[in-house]
Amino acid sequence: MNINWQSYDDKFFQRFCNALLSLEVSKSFEPFSAPGRDGGIDGLFSGTYDGRSGKWRFQDKFHKTARKEAYNSLKADVPIEIQKLANENHFIILSNVGLLPQEKKELFLLAQKELARINKSSVSFDVWDDAKIHT
Repeated sequence: MNINWQSYDDKFFQRFCNALLSLEVSKSFEPFSAPGRDGGIDGLFSGTYDGRSGKWRFQDKFHKTARKEAYNSLKADVPIEIQKLANENHFIILSNVGLLPQEKKELFLLAQKELARINKSSVSFDVWDDAKIHT
């Protein structure tokens, strides 16, 4: 079953992501949902997930526009959000945008370039797009 994100807003998406991360990652996942600027942190987790340990930062990005426009917005978000990293080992962006394989590859290359630029090449990066979230 797919979720028609056009029927929802960013607040619903954030609650959905918080529930997903609490179930998928750990009950120790710490969500942040207070109004105001979050500094690029919608959730934190310290521990082991998917065979990797360390400090995890999660940021959700909800875009309610045409898919291509939403992808371009997400592409602009990636370097901005990476610049906000502190001492995390892993960074995951969750997005309602459906990505094509070449777009996901482009986001990874963009992230690697920005991580290298700010001397954080050891930080792992991932995007959980619409398809990944539905899985």
